[in-house]
Amino acid sequence: MLYRKARPKTARKKELIALVRKTRSIGDQKPAVAALVCAGSMLVLIISALCTPIVSAVETKLAQAGQSNAGEFAEAEMRPASPTDQSTSASSNELLRRGLDSMSKQMFEAAARDFREVVRREPDNVAASNNLAVALKKGGQLEEAIEEYKKAIALHPSRAELYNNLASTYLSQGDFEKAMKALYQAIHLKPDYPNARYNLAHVLYLTDNYEGAIEQYQEALNLEPNSSIVHRDLGDALRAHGQPKQALIEFRNAQRLGDSSIPLLLRISRTQKDLGDLAGAKETLAQALAKDEKNTEVINMMGIIAWKGNHLQDAIALFERALDLDPKFPQARNNLGIVFYLLHRYEDAVAVWRQALTIKPDYAEVHYNMGSALLRAGLNKQAAEAYAESIRFHPYDAKAHNNRGLALAKMGDHKEALAEWRKALQLDPDLGAAHVNLGRALMKDQPQGQEDIHESG
Repeated sequence: MLYRKARPKTARKKELIALVRKTRSIGDQKPAVAALVCAGSMLVLIISALCTPIVSAVETKLAQAGQSNAGEFAEAEMRPASPTDQSTSASSNELLRRGLDSMSKQMFEAAARDFREVVRREPDNVAASNNLAVALKKGGQLEEAIEEYKKAIALHPSRAELYNNLASTYLSQGDFEKAMKALYQAIHLKPDYPNARYNLAHVLYLTDNYEGAIEQYQEALNLEPNSSIVHRDLGDALRAHGQPKQALIEFRNAQRLGDSSIPLLLRISRTQKDLGDLAGAKETLAQALAKDEKNTEVINMMGIIAWKGNHLQDAIALFERALDLDPKFPQARNNLGIVFYLLHRYEDAVAVWRQALTIKPDYAEVHYNMGSALLRAGLNKQAAEAYAESIRFHPYDAKAHNNRGLALAKMGDHKEALAEWRKALQLDPDLGAAHVNLGRALMKDQPQGQEDIHESG
């Protein structure tokens, strides 16, 4: 879904008229009589974690490939100046080299001591200031790292690398807005900076602004056309934006450029599944399983293909096989819960999802799925709470806002329900279910009986 700015407030009557016009195209439902619509009760999980570890990379290179669905964040570690640079003494050079060596050994406290000493001697040494901030961040001292970046930027306001790395630290704090602001400044200073373009795309991807992410990944590819990593992550954004054919092309481009990894094969199989090519997905997964027959992500994906082919008992066996190999694999538990849900085994589904949350409490998709099961069971208050937890960990999910509004409306809290549906439309103006629900609420035509629940994915 594309994040957009909220539209200006309008009069209640004008808003209702606009909604009625909009909903005329939603299925066969007429706005005046349409039931409240639950926007996709089953959100298909994202197998790899959304928020990836932050990694270091030399400024001129993009981050190395990881196993995550989203790209990794590239940091620039500035190297010590050459001995001929009169602004840096030989002893400071030695401290910088020693600090970088400590960083490579993950001895971040020792590295920070050496970099801090160089900064004390030479406050305008940009390499030392940057690397001190990187060491502090990697050591978990995020606020201190931010302060060091700000000091360095005050002395060197034209260095795009500092803004890029400041953004990395903001991202570690979960502050997407400040991360984007810093990255836009880096790009303003250095438009041909591939790391900043790539990293901005990554942040836009994490905030569900897939259209913006696609644009920035394409800009990065203009600068690094032979980067399999950027092709791969562009494919992720295209798939998330509902363009599986184009996504598959980018994944194949990554293959052509030398990426033969299991994570890429998993991406290809997921996209083949999106395109309805279950046979092709099985073939791709067979290639992945040949590389590692105990790979739980591959077995998990095989379970998804079985489920999509309506072989639900086979799917259960595959998810349980993945969990036998890795009992702490939350994605397999989420998927097992989905199959139980499809078999109307709602108590079993909720029990499995609760187990997943003991492993990964911030698993937004599981909270969402629990909300859907609870809503189906008529436990509206608990459903609203589950959707609220999903929103807490994934605030840009328009469908979660829409479904929470449905639960609140069933509880009689119409004011909060209206707020949730308006928020859903702010996040995704094309979400038909939210248009229908808001329109009915404005006409004071309240829902009657149990609503259908649909899978989305």
